[in-house]
Amino acid sequence: LTFDLRARELAVGALSDGRLDATGHASVDAIDIETCALRSVEGVFNGRGRVAFRDGDGRSLLAGEWSLPRLRALASRLNLDSSRLPALPVSGSANLSWPGPRPAIGTLTGDLHVNLPRPEGNSLTLAGQAGRWTLRYRQTLAGETLAELRLTTVLHEADLRQSTLDGVVDVGSQDIAAVLRQLRESVIPVP
Repeated sequence: LTFDLRARELAVGALSDGRLDATGHASVDAIDIETCALRSVEGVFNGRGRVAFRDGDGRSLLAGEWSLPRLRALASRLNLDSSRLPALPVSGSANLSWPGPRPAIGTLTGDLHVNLPRPEGNSLTLAGQAGRWTLRYRQTLAGETLAELRLTTVLHEADLRQSTLDGVVDVGSQDIAAVLRQLRESVIPVP
């Protein structure tokens, strides 16, 4: 069974006034979405996907590119304090998969990449599998200074509070005075 779906004024969860255009085919085992374009005031997603109907019917997946013109506006839709998020656009890509119909902490695999608009060279990547995830954040500081934060967590599915977290911050620079000056002016106290 093939499908060509067009939906307007779509509202699901945090999404309101959305437009969905999707093509694909359905079988007794899964829905395969060959093309998907989801657009709303809050953002855009273009990609593909698969939803397995039962455990044992193969892997479900979500892959594509997304953009949010106003990160802060989306926060209010998710019941988050929007003042804690920057008022800037972000974009990125997702490539996630899991066995069966529902993603679970211990079985979700893939990566999520976030492109940060400025300055050049800033990025955020989250990658993992089987409950072990690594977050990598890179930011350009004063001059040619590059800072990188790497956090790795092993998620405890039954009780997330028991998950472990380990991390490292690396800073590389040819001008230590400029780095210390920038750190003093930021939220990090430096003697």
